[in-house]
Amino acid sequence: MIVIKSAEFLTAAARPNNLPPEGLPEVALIGRSNSGKSTLINRLCNRKKLAVTSAVPGRTRQLNFFGVEVRPDKEASRELILVDLPGYGYAKYGKSSASKLDELVAGYITRRESLKVICLLNDARRTPQQEELAIQRLAFERGLQMVVVVTKIDKLNRREKEKGLAAIAKEYHLEKFDLEISGKNEDLGPLWRRILALVC
Repeated sequence: MIVIKSAEFLTAAARPNNLPPEGLPEVALIGRSNSGKSTLINRLCNRKKLAVTSAVPGRTRQLNFFGVEVRPDKEASRELILVDLPGYGYAKYGKSSASKLDELVAGYITRRESLKVICLLNDARRTPQQEELAIQRLAFERGLQMVVVVTKIDKLNRREKEKGLAAIAKEYHLEKFDLEISGKNEDLGPLWRRILALVC
């Protein structure tokens, strides 16, 4: 059983020079706008409003850092930081704003030594596009661990789930069992255990 002993918002950074000091291992959540990053953080931390969710895509426009102390399966507690990255692929951003966000996210991923794991969120209703595959390549080039988390799985019926998961796995050159699943009724214990194993 995964027990969340504490979870709190630490800080936000809108520019590369505003990032907090390096320290605890960081796990970044990245995905297309409205892919469910903030919702997943709240569920992982067993908090309803730790990360601000919105029906408006593209609301997160900075890096948000959350400190978490988690105890996995009666083992010793572990501390890490979850980082909510700005979403991408939302057309209402002006070109200059999108460029600044790209610089912020790319700079964080390529230069942050505390970053250990990337959780790449992929809506169950769509196959990965060039942005998702570019993030996968970037993680590989940087030598980072990456987990593909299929979100909003509850939006699909059983047949659609099987078809969707197979298609998503194929595009990432993964097997279906490599994917982690997130939805309203899904147990996030397996995702937590995988994250903790990769952070070591």
